[in-house]
Amino acid sequence: MALPSHTCAPARINKSVACMKCVQLGSSSQQGMALSTWQHLLLPRTSCMQESHDNLCLTFRACRLQEKSGGKVPLIHNSELKNDFWLADSDEIVKFLEQQHPQPSMVSNVPADVVGGFFGAFRGLLFAKPEEADEKKTVFVQELQKVEDYLAENGPYFGGDRLDATDASMAPKMYHALTALGHFKGLQLDGAKFPAVENYRQLLKDQPAWKNTDYGAEAIIKGWARHLSQQLN
Repeated sequence: MALPSHTCAPARINKSVACMKCVQLGSSSQQGMALSTWQHLLLPRTSCMQESHDNLCLTFRACRLQEKSGGKVPLIHNSELKNDFWLADSDEIVKFLEQQHPQPSMVSNVPADVVGGFFGAFRGLLFAKPEEADEKKTVFVQELQKVEDYLAENGPYFGGDRLDATDASMAPKMYHALTALGHFKGLQLDGAKFPAVENYRQLLKDQPAWKNTDYGAEAIIKGWARHLSQQLN
């Protein structure tokens, strides 16, 4: 995955989204998961291409991507561990950061079936052929209802009154899904039907880190427009 060669000025990492000046839009939800964990653990930011703390380094630098991970992002490095430790999987990075920095904890107890189908259902609807649209919309709404039911009973966050690893994963996915579906499919979130989800979104937007680094709906739309165009070609 090719990334820009520039670096950005130092700034705080968003709790739940990655800087879109430096990452590809299509995979930013996964990058956001690792970045949000880094932020929640209060590890410092040096630039939106690389985050450093002691001997840990979370990087988006192109020179490292191909060499160490075959182009996958994000990529974490610990120089103290044997064999010059590198890790490229977002889920595994979150687990690793939790082990290295257990406080504040981001351990999640959310059942996998609550959120596991959400992003796939979003993509299914976004890329659906006209004859598939109704069926795919039904599937997406069902997955959104699972999220609504869980947040209504256990929220306001997936971690209750704190952010956890599921929040780190779902916040950027939800941001992408609802933005893209609203633009390309005319599907708007009905706050009356999904009040817990609507409240969740507003709580996230009120986070200072979100306000400081939100890359905006326009960037999300441009990214998914590119994916839709590629599918048609």
